[in-house]
Amino acid sequence: MNKQFKGGRRIIACLAATATVLAGSLGVTPISDVTTAKAASANTISHVSVHDPSVVKGDNGYYYIFGSHRAFAKSKDLSSWSTFTNNINTDYKNIFKVGAAWSATGDSSYDLSGNVWAPDVIYNKKMGKWCMYMSINGVDYNSSIALCTADSIEGPYTYAGTVVYSGFNNSTHPVSQTDYYTVCGNGSSISRYLKSGKWNPSYGTNAIDPTVFYDQNGKLWLVYGSWFGGIFTLKLNDSTGLRDYNTTYSLDTDASDGKASDPYMGSRIAGGLGSSGEAPYLKHIGSYYYLFVTYGGLTSAGGYNTRVFRSKCLNGPYTDAAGNYATYTYAAGIDNTWGNVGVRLKSYYQLSNMSSGEIAQGHNSVLYDDDGKIFDVYHTRFDDGYEFHEVRVHQMFSNADGWLVEAPLEYAGETISSSGYSSSDVVGSYEFVNQNPNLIVENGTTSGYNVIKSETITLNSNGKITGAISGTWSMTSGTPYVTIKYNNVTYKGVFCKQYKDGKLVMTFSVLGKNNVCLWGVSGTGINTYSEASVTEGTYFIKNAASGLYMDVVNSDSSNGANIQQYEFNGCNAQKFKIKSAGNGYYALLTGASDYNSAVDVYNGDINSGGNIDQWEYWGGDMQLFRIVQNTDGTYSFLSKISAGTQALDDYNLGTSNGTNVDQWAFWGGDCQKWTLESCSDSTTSSDMTYNGTYYIQSSFSGLYLDVADGSTANGANIRQWSYNGSNAQKFKFVGVGNGYYAILTGATDYASGLDVTANSASDGTNIEQWEYWGGDMQLFKIVKNSDGSVCILTKASSDASALDVYAWSTEAGGNIDQWSYWGGDCQKFKLVSAN
Repeated sequence: MNKQFKGGRRIIACLAATATVLAGSLGVTPISDVTTAKAASANTISHVSVHDPSVVKGDNGYYYIFGSHRAFAKSKDLSSWSTFTNNINTDYKNIFKVGAAWSATGDSSYDLSGNVWAPDVIYNKKMGKWCMYMSINGVDYNSSIALCTADSIEGPYTYAGTVVYSGFNNSTHPVSQTDYYTVCGNGSSISRYLKSGKWNPSYGTNAIDPTVFYDQNGKLWLVYGSWFGGIFTLKLNDSTGLRDYNTTYSLDTDASDGKASDPYMGSRIAGGLGSSGEAPYLKHIGSYYYLFVTYGGLTSAGGYNTRVFRSKCLNGPYTDAAGNYATYTYAAGIDNTWGNVGVRLKSYYQLSNMSSGEIAQGHNSVLYDDDGKIFDVYHTRFDDGYEFHEVRVHQMFSNADGWLVEAPLEYAGETISSSGYSSSDVVGSYEFVNQNPNLIVENGTTSGYNVIKSETITLNSNGKITGAISGTWSMTSGTPYVTIKYNNVTYKGVFCKQYKDGKLVMTFSVLGKNNVCLWGVSGTGINTYSEASVTEGTYFIKNAASGLYMDVVNSDSSNGANIQQYEFNGCNAQKFKIKSAGNGYYALLTGASDYNSAVDVYNGDINSGGNIDQWEYWGGDMQLFRIVQNTDGTYSFLSKISAGTQALDDYNLGTSNGTNVDQWAFWGGDCQKWTLESCSDSTTSSDMTYNGTYYIQSSFSGLYLDVADGSTANGANIRQWSYNGSNAQKFKFVGVGNGYYAILTGATDYASGLDVTANSASDGTNIEQWEYWGGDMQLFKIVKNSDGSVCILTKASSDASALDVYAWSTEAGGNIDQWSYWGGDCQKFKLVSAN
């Protein structure tokens, strides 16, 4: 799109008119209300390729995933990801030389570059460090898990020690080079780990795939292991991040009760005896520890899929929804990959909006965010004949029985309604997927893979399910819980509104005690609004999410002035005249321009994120809006330039003065809802914004404007001083019309005011106190800044200069003068009410 000008007005030169929009949590116990987030409008999805992604929330506003082969990425919203690198990428051979030496023992061809796998990162509270636990894979099970620490989550990281080893024997990989004897005692036998003198994978695990976590009592633990001997937990030392050598484990090989243990490897909570299972992830949520384990091989044809178990005790036993233990008492090998043990959150599937099916999903991690939302983060391959993989993020919810179910669509900022949904929201047709836990990836045909294609079902208003399946459904009033009965099995889960191709749709996800998950995705968008008939007139426009009012920045009347949000002050910058343009469209004329300009989509942008500014009104599509009324009585403004797909929006759900107003994909959340408060379009002194008494604090120095020594005399100097709350630091703003104020001094009981010496317009002119008489040297204009501060312009300089902290002083007694207005921190002040 290109803006051109003709006769002082803007026209559209060309327009590519295709607008594509890429477009919580139910707490376990109890269900808590969470403010509706900005869904797809906040989160434009962009993928990254990170194998074995481990997710962690940083302390800098970003979420991070760390993966195998030194692949790392970060995101602000769990949807739009970008890669980054650190010293692990460039110096890994030096950082992990201890682990590399162990894995290379007796193998001259060993190459560390392809064997740095599956790191997990956590912040250690006692150490005050970010801790990265890295798998150093060995060719002959001679693997280890190394700990590196850093002050920042992005590094640099330094080696701190090795936590656990595997693959040791008495010859090629000497046990003496490990900490085995430190743990088990000098001379302890290692025969149980050996078969024909080498590591016995039917008993011993492979020491890779770490996850480190805090238990419900705040103690640090490791869960690790891959195939073979099973999945184990180890207690860590909270202060070092390494193994806790004071915690011991018995030798118990009988897993018939769902758990076993080994003196060196720790407590076995899953797998064993050569059965499939790797990439463990443990997370305590609500009343349970949830254990995620990936079965099968990681390639497209390997059968990779994630299974879930839970336990109220960290060391088990872990069971699935059908009551099966996560531990094995027989050598299942790879045959358990397609069995019915463990809740398989998803099989290989393809919805109608997916260009190819997802297969071989696994090696997941789980984020339990501060707001109670739960996320499954995993890598997936596709049924396209290639081994390419990408990360996917889906939200998970707890059903009425405390089992986790996964939302069918990728996360795009949605928040589940804890109070449930109406019947009209949920009744209708759905794409339906039965996530068969026994699905084998290869189908023996030229197409290559078994992928479940969605079918169609209908949830009818009478509680019947028709279409691809026959059954019944019901909702629990006041909650998002749904129950489906089908083939004599009861499935429990949730409804949740999500985004599919930029359209808000209803979804459901349920789980039965047969370990089967069912998904549904509505095929049509959900209208939560109706066309509004708005009376032409002048209004204050208030955002439902922020409570702030639409405002023209700095009361600027010029083209391009930004539209922001600000606390109510009643000035003309917050007045908008709604004018019908015919055919159901309206213009929003701005009071800041005396209604000669209009709210405008900058540069005629048709995409999410387009800025909203003010421009001389000429009636182009970027200045016209459909006004729709939401079911709660609020209004949304849909831009004509985007064909109604985008709406005026509170950027990033901001609640601070100066928060931007932008355009984003319309979804009807609170950030896109506005109330209209009728007002007069006249300008009177009562409209003045800042009438009141204030302490005036410098944004730069933190000190307060002050009449020197509390003097009442003419010519007393205005300086800055530490806050003391005296009358010398109180100033009364009195509107005198035409946007100007007198600033009267509390030191004189408001009989005198701030004064520009000799009515000078020059830089460096002193600011003093003088008996108030209303001359230009005693009048000031207030300019709002986007950070909530103000600049105070002097009428003596024709508004070209502002009050200024002389020489950027931070000292008590620093002088206040006048200097050419440029808006730096030395000219910014905060008004603190002293009324």
